[in-house]
Amino acid sequence: MEVEALAATDVAELEFTVLADGAVRGEVADEVAAALVEQLDLEPPYALRAVRQGRTEWAVAGRALKSEPVVLTLPVPIAALEVVVAPNGERSVLVDGEEATSVDPAWEEAVQELERLGRERFQSFVAHADRVEEGRWELTVDPL
Repeated sequence: MEVEALAATDVAELEFTVLADGAVRGEVADEVAAALVEQLDLEPPYALRAVRQGRTEWAVAGRALKSEPVVLTLPVPIAALEVVVAPNGERSVLVDGEEATSVDPAWEEAVQELERLGRERFQSFVAHADRVEEGRWELTVDPL
């Protein structure tokens, strides 16, 4: 597919997520995201990956996501929160894509809620929440 909006950039590939309400998460401008997905027959939510094939040509693939809205209370401006529980039971927390070396007390309730929701589905998992608006998040839980 041709994407003129990216012709003047040196970007080689893009990855982003479109949430159920149409909000785009990832480092991509809304008009670029719209140009990349216009020919795909996907209903949000989905994840998309695009790889440059030429000056304006891109190979684009998307996959549907199973997500659900969830309410989390976080008093700090975080765009994404992720809890990973490994098969050995070890828990990791990522805040805006960066591993948190310790869990801030302000995040603890939200982290515990994501872990609870993940454990309802799988023994080991990745529970990922993207902020949609204040208090409202989009949750995906995938097995490890």
